[in-house]
Amino acid sequence: MLFSIIVPVYKVEDYLEECILSVLNQTCEDWEMILVDDGSPDECPVICDKYAGEYKNISVIHKKNGGLSSARNRGIEKSTGEYIVFLDSDDVLLPDALKNISGALKKKPDVLITEMYNTSDVHAQIVNHEKYIKPEQTDKKSVIHFVFAKEDLTWPAQQYIVKRAFICERELKFEEGFYHEDVDWTSRLFLNAETFSFFPYIWYVRRFEREGSITTVPNPKRTKDVITLVAKQENEPKYNLLSKMEKHEIFNQLGRALLSCLVNIYKYEQNERDIIYKLLDNNYSMLKYCKLLRHKVFYILIATIGAKNAIKISMIIRKYCR
Repeated sequence: MLFSIIVPVYKVEDYLEECILSVLNQTCEDWEMILVDDGSPDECPVICDKYAGEYKNISVIHKKNGGLSSARNRGIEKSTGEYIVFLDSDDVLLPDALKNISGALKKKPDVLITEMYNTSDVHAQIVNHEKYIKPEQTDKKSVIHFVFAKEDLTWPAQQYIVKRAFICERELKFEEGFYHEDVDWTSRLFLNAETFSFFPYIWYVRRFEREGSITTVPNPKRTKDVITLVAKQENEPKYNLLSKMEKHEIFNQLGRALLSCLVNIYKYEQNERDIIYKLLDNNYSMLKYCKLLRHKVFYILIATIGAKNAIKISMIIRKYCR
């Protein structure tokens, strides 16, 4: 089996069948799909059972709700394919996606690097299927620079197709109990991987910022989790085995992730904001790796006047500099 497609399922009854059918309609048949029902309270468990009963290469795991990380980890444990594909249950694959990707795996890399197509309408016509220009070199230094120097999305695990044996050998499980678990997982993926290939064409269509999805609802836990996960990376000694440039490229993007998580802070209750200020006061040092001047200034502000005042000043500056 070439592909194990892991699909975490929770409260997506309006989208799940479309996701499943996008896999069933692939011209490549060398795959298994593992539907992980994460205790979904709607009709999703029934839909999962229906397709698992009709197709021998579709299986289902029913479990108590434990979050996206827990669902992905259970899927990895049950998988048997050579490569893992993470597919969110409200997204779809384009026709011929797996067939085309299989050709990019001939060198058997640890990681195949792709990009997703983000859209509010998965049925809209995609005019240009080539998403980005891949770098000429695939050594680790060049790859880290390419992936982590980007301005756009770096973190989503769905855009990385990873050798299952590599995941198992390096114990690349997703941190359970956290939002934004991809910040941690993707960092460790590139910390550990050694061989890479690229697939520079659109194959995965992501229903981006769907109303009601967990990423569109302000939640103080999301902010606290990002701060915690970013701080965890700085304390990982294996990063010292990378070159200074490789380490700083990854840490710069982690610092940007930390900054991004603060955008909604004034939408939270005061007691939650106070917890976040304290957490940030103890875990802001990753910001010293940020490249942009305004990010460096923010780092200095936290170091001198504390997170609460630094954020207040930054918000005032943003308001009057738009």
